[in-house]
Amino acid sequence: MAPAVIATAGFDALVDQGEAYARALRDADVAVTYHCYDSLPHGFIAFGVVPATQAALRQIAGLVRAAYEGLDP
Repeated sequence: MAPAVIATAGFDALVDQGEAYARALRDADVAVTYHCYDSLPHGFIAFGVVPATQAALRQIAGLVRAAYEGLDP
């Protein structure tokens, strides 16, 4: 399987499910990068003008880039 990048928000009803999903993928030997943005709400990616969101989006983009650079062509 391709590597996974999972990002959750601290103020999100689904935060526990996102973390559990990352753990299940790891248990299945899938390369996973998981990060919880504790201070952000569900749907934070839509709030692009908020500085904390901009920083999170840059970090997520970097994590995705790093994950795919590690793949064999």
